[in-house]
Amino acid sequence: MLQVAGANAAGKALEFEGLEALPPSIMGRGSSYLGVLVDDLTRRGTSEPYRMFSSRVEHRLSVRPDNADLRLTVHGEYCGLVDAARGDAARTRAMLAERAHDAMKDARMGAARWAKHGVDNAPAGKSGKSVSVAELLAVPNIGFHRVLNALGNAGPGSGTERDKHAVDAVDASNDFHRASSSSNELAAAAAIIKEILEKDPSAVESAFIECYYAPYLERQRREVEVMRTEEGFELPMDLDYDSIKVGLSAEDREKLKEARPATLAAAQRISGVTPAAIISLLRYVKRRDSEGNRAKKGKGEGRGGEEKADGVLMESAMKSLGGSE
Repeated sequence: MLQVAGANAAGKALEFEGLEALPPSIMGRGSSYLGVLVDDLTRRGTSEPYRMFSSRVEHRLSVRPDNADLRLTVHGEYCGLVDAARGDAARTRAMLAERAHDAMKDARMGAARWAKHGVDNAPAGKSGKSVSVAELLAVPNIGFHRVLNALGNAGPGSGTERDKHAVDAVDASNDFHRASSSSNELAAAAAIIKEILEKDPSAVESAFIECYYAPYLERQRREVEVMRTEEGFELPMDLDYDSIKVGLSAEDREKLKEARPATLAAAQRISGVTPAAIISLLRYVKRRDSEGNRAKKGKGEGRGGEEKADGVLMESAMKSLGGSE
């Protein structure tokens, strides 16, 4: 907080001296915990001592210690707070991490071939297709070094031609082979990862962590997008927040009951109400509205059926009267 304030104060001081000012050091909620803290205090305010919890951060899976330099060094360099040597080091690490991540995404094998080279718990890919190293690393308890060894063993010379055809025959039953990498491609990916591992192990670690969190990052991206697109969603003024048992803490319920926000955007601006609580609130209200609409539709169909039956009875009665005449 003091670093951001100091950078902005220095920029303003340069303006008063007639010198070129530093660019404003403003960080968004998606780039750092510090950005969330500044945004919460300046836009939302607080009625109590502010506590920085990870639950306040919408992008908490992206804002991790392992990628702090990749996220923030560029901001520091832009504002003149980071020297060129440190900036170059961060860019080099970012380039290596991205290169390793690309190699992990490109190297693919079917489950049978992974099992042949030591990863016997590799899952089958979607629609029966192959699984990349990146997808495999997202599975708990797989192990990075076991996957890397399997990748290296799957290259050229990893077995006889007969063994290769046998593996392809197994994979063909589930259509794995059509999307699998060739032996040369697998060997090239393994060489890239090992080369980067020797140059900067932390870059490979960052790529591995990115792979591990990939499914959760995608879900986080969808939730953030939902909150953005549903800002105008209207909340019932008579909503019983105490009835929402899942996803809302006691503090969330207390603050929502006190504020009675009219829209989802208004709920997001309440200090202390977490992004996860906003998503749970939206899901609850939408589910409640959907169930209410189904109940109304059912009643309407019931009334329609009754009216139709009454009409049939009336017509039958009229015919009887006409016949008796």
